[in-house]
Amino acid sequence: MNQAINFRQKFISLIAFTLLALSQIHSIPAFSNILTDVRFPADANVTNVKQAPNNAKGDGSTDDTEAIQQAFDDNWGGNRIIYFPNGTYLVSDTIYWGPSSDLSGNKQKRTILQGQNPFNTIIKLKNNQSGFQNPNSRKAVLWTGQHPPQRFRNAIRSITVNTGNGNPGACGIQFNANNQGTIRYVRVISGDGQCKYGFDFAYPSDIGPALVKNVYAEVFDYGIYVNYQLGIHFVNV
Repeated sequence: MNQAINFRQKFISLIAFTLLALSQIHSIPAFSNILTDVRFPADANVTNVKQAPNNAKGDGSTDDTEAIQQAFDDNWGGNRIIYFPNGTYLVSDTIYWGPSSDLSGNKQKRTILQGQNPFNTIIKLKNNQSGFQNPNSRKAVLWTGQHPPQRFRNAIRSITVNTGNGNPGACGIQFNANNQGTIRYVRVISGDGQCKYGFDFAYPSDIGPALVKNVYAEVFDYGIYVNYQLGIHFVNV
């Protein structure tokens, strides 16, 4: 009898916890209408980071920095979609819009990062990384380019960026796009609450025009950091 009662109590507690978790998800204004998974047919001609030649694991334990960076280096500037299926992709350094060998500002454009689901596709910075220790450095996990204002059609969609623990100098995303570009259904989370900046739109002086819609930042001093820009339209942040 006691075993039956204990099982019933545990089952009721599990149901209550599940309902509470769902209510918390839907209480986030930016994610009140959660999209279904984004999937592509086999012949869609997108770059899937888990497939050859990149072969990222997304298993939450393998360092996928090199595999992901190679995907961006090989597919910059051609309106290419870099697709991240569900998984947790650990990185140990900034992922740069390609090519990472030339960050002068002339080539980071027309590149689209597309996750499968904003809750289940996660790029996470490994804990205690040496390059992310200066709290005033604003070193990004994702970086899409600097000026001049030629960052056409850059986009980040349906993904979570987590800055991990012990990385006080990390910011989630430094985003730049011009004329046409967007961030949609994107979350940035500070793993231990020690990071200052979530979305950084202030590092160059000429971001925009661009759309930022349905985004969420958690446990940062500045969830969205904006300075002078050419025109960012914010919706449901």
